Amino acid sequence: MVQAVQPRFQPGVEIPQPASPPLDDAQRLVILLTRIMQKGGVQFAIRQNMQEWGEAVLQMEGNDGLNPTFDPEQTDDLNPATAFWVELADEEGRPIACIAHRMFETPYFPRLMETMAMWYPKVGHLHEQELVLPRDMPVIGGKVGHGGGLVVDAKHRGRGFSWILPRVGRALATRLFGIDWYTSIEMGHIHDHGYCPVYGNAHTVLAVNGFFRPRQREARVHLSYMSREEMLAQQAVDVGMLVDHNCHDLRDLRALTGERQRQAPVVVQAVA
Repeated sequence: MVQAVQPRFQPGVEIPQPASPPLDDAQRLVILLTRIMQKGGVQFAIRQNMQEWGEAVLQMEGNDGLNPTFDPEQTDDLNPATAFWVELADEEGRPIACIAHRMFETPYFPRLMETMAMWYPKVGHLHEQELVLPRDMPVIGGKVGHGGGLVVDAKHRGRGFSWILPRVGRALATRLFGIDWYTSIEMGHIHDHGYCPVYGNAHTVLAVNGFFRPRQREARVHLSYMSREEMLAQQAVDVGMLVDHNCHDLRDLRALTGERQRQAPVVVQAVA
């Protein structure tokens, strides 16, 4: 049984600032969303200790366990140069939502899935994961950001955090790591319930349709991806939306994004 961890909310890592103004859209988006959350009594922090991410996940009601991609017990390649996580906490410092991000430098990201290296790099090479990716996918490589470990405590769902956290994570990853691509993995039930547009994913394709080795069962697994150009375009649109609609608090955000969640995400031409 996991022992409860006492609330330990402390200020997180500061967002890197440019040498001179103006702020870019990634920074503006994070600032706007942070202010919106603060008005709802939600504390926000960027953290680099991935062990603490695991502790926060296990404290939240309704969690589905730890994603091995971000679990330091499963990989030793998690450090401030490659990974961070975002914590949302209530006024008493208890975690209520989080998301994790890491950066892979690779010529071809799907190969990390095939070899299991993105989940279990220490032993993943002993087995391969069969993929069913479409042949016309662009070559996703270079500095590839990967988001996951998104958990919202059951008592705090419906407040807009599933819209906020992926966007905050992508914005920070473009600033901290200068990523060329963003990726995420969604299980079949997440995809079928329409969460990929909520997360802001530009493209989602079926990656696994059969035995999924990380969970040791049959499953449908989807890969979502965005190019850097698509991320920057989305950030500009989101900043404009929040400013133009005078979005001040979480209630405003839910009303606004509840409409936009039924629209397609921003898509620009992907880089091959």
